[in-house]
Amino acid sequence: MNELIPDLYKSYGNYVNKSKMLPNNIDGLLPVQKRILLTVHLVAKNTFVKTSKILGECMARFHPHSEASGTVFWGVQNCFIDGDGQWGTKIGTDPIGPAAPRYTKVRANSEIEAVAFELINYVEWKEDELDPEPIIIPTPIPFCLISKYELRSIAFGYKTEIPCFKKEDLIKRFLFISGNAKKKFIPKPHIDGCDVVSSENECLELLETGKGKINIIGKYVIDENNQTISINGWNPRIAFSTLINKIDKYNDYNLLTNGEIGYIDQSTKNGTIVIFEVLRTRNKDDIFEKMKESIIESLKDNLTYNIIVTDINGNTIFSSVDEMIQNSYNFYKKTMINFLNTKINNLNLIIEEYKNILKIRPHVTDCFNFNNFDESVDYINSKTNLSKEGIKNILEKYKIKKIITVQLDIPKMQHEILEIKNNLSCIDAVVLDQYTNLFK
Repeated sequence: MNELIPDLYKSYGNYVNKSKMLPNNIDGLLPVQKRILLTVHLVAKNTFVKTSKILGECMARFHPHSEASGTVFWGVQNCFIDGDGQWGTKIGTDPIGPAAPRYTKVRANSEIEAVAFELINYVEWKEDELDPEPIIIPTPIPFCLISKYELRSIAFGYKTEIPCFKKEDLIKRFLFISGNAKKKFIPKPHIDGCDVVSSENECLELLETGKGKINIIGKYVIDENNQTISINGWNPRIAFSTLINKIDKYNDYNLLTNGEIGYIDQSTKNGTIVIFEVLRTRNKDDIFEKMKESIIESLKDNLTYNIIVTDINGNTIFSSVDEMIQNSYNFYKKTMINFLNTKINNLNLIIEEYKNILKIRPHVTDCFNFNNFDESVDYINSKTNLSKEGIKNILEKYKIKKIITVQLDIPKMQHEILEIKNNLSCIDAVVLDQYTNLFK
């Protein structure tokens, strides 16, 4: 037992990390996130569908675990899925969760469809836990890096904390590290409701190593005339109640406890607005100065990041932002090559079929003189030397009228093949152009 249990425990841990709790280092998705996005693509591509139907389909076809309603909420909140109904909000002092899945609907997001699912049939699909599913979503940029909210997950022996960035910033960063842009570009993480105040070197360390501490400050606006302060965001990892406690306890001023200041939540769908004001008339100027100090200092904080992901084989690895965007681009290019080669093969098959139709066409009307299908096949075989199987396939696939009248523009298709081969010969330039235009 002493020898057996550690091995089983390790196997279980590896399964948890690979199949549940860590994102992939190429598409930046947890397995359940990939499956929800895939299900929405398959079931709700063009119209809104009940969320409960999406959850049921996902569990039945790909994900034999919990119903993953929280993952659908993740998709809607990060604008990867279009939502209809009451989907909750993270705006204001009291976050609101979504309504029950039977009351909400979802639909595939058109931008995500164009960016990540255009080539979905040209990656490998294989069985993982239930039905075959794509091993990777072929996105040009990892999802976790372009989320609105950071990805944090506790796995078996690991905790991963992954920053997110603006899409256009990651594209600029990739162009630099890939040698396609000379100007050095070091993007700062995008933290909703906060400004990043870390140095360029601190941001660079995060990009190159996947580890680092980023200093932030919540967004605020001071109105000196009315002696109010409007807070528009704070550390996303803490609740508003924690922030209030920090403000109150700062320097032992106890401004809230003593009733010297108060606040009101005037947030709208456009963003968080929490207005603090002085409640006392005596020593109002002094209290206002203390309130400014308390709020500004309490809004200062830092976030630590440590990117831990799984590779394509399911191994747990440390990664960096630069490595993830490079891996994603390389996989996207590989998938694009597969798409173009498949297109060439399909065109060649059609050309070959059209050539056979041209051979059959002069003799097809003679088939009316025969009593059965096999005699017609034998006759055409004797006139064209085409295989009987090939003749049968064409006669069964096309109506006689179509065989006689269909426009067989073989030169046009041959020209298309030539253009595709030209693209393959300069695939890096083609994919790079596609890559930089996807998010415009």
